[in-house]
Amino acid sequence: MHFSKTVALVAQAGAAFAAIKNVNVGGNKQLVFAPTSITANPGDTVRFTFLDQNHTATAGTPGQGCKPGGQFNSGFVNVAANAGTKPTFDVAVTSTQPQVVYCAQAQHCQVGMVMVINPSATGATSLAAYKAVSAKAKTNTPAKAVNGGVLKNATPAKAAKKARRTFERRPCFEPQTDKNRYPSFFSIDFGWNKPFGHTRWHG
Repeated sequence: MHFSKTVALVAQAGAAFAAIKNVNVGGNKQLVFAPTSITANPGDTVRFTFLDQNHTATAGTPGQGCKPGGQFNSGFVNVAANAGTKPTFDVAVTSTQPQVVYCAQAQHCQVGMVMVINPSATGATSLAAYKAVSAKAKTNTPAKAVNGGVLKNATPAKAAKKARRTFERRPCFEPQTDKNRYPSFFSIDFGWNKPFGHTRWHG
């Protein structure tokens, strides 16, 4: 009986001291988490608030830049420019172990959009080390699904599409040689013969 009361009192005390740790995602069109590191205790909640553009808050893998670790993932959260209520993603903290976090959009992770919850002073889970290994990552890998937290005021979004290159075909006049009598896409004029005007196409 006394044991049950003690457990209840401890639980109430823990709830009273639990805190919400706020992290802004983006803002002013910057590729940042702010702050880039926080200290959180079991029972606390890390609240990611998405301010603009299209980002993720994805738990990463220490020592491997821009790769999901599986603990939590907000998915892609696209914020309209005129959004009145900003989307949030709440993650419950269950331990004091360091947790690296990155944005899986485009190359955001590689350019420094990373943070660490309960960072270590040195080693793979320090902010400096995780930022450095992420900068060298060849790919920025999204997690497969939303998990590990509660997403509010958001609708599912997708990764931003990459820009496509277009090429214009246009005529040009170049000297005719033995090497370029017929249309092609590439040419080098060595000046072997006397030039006279002719039309060729190239990209």
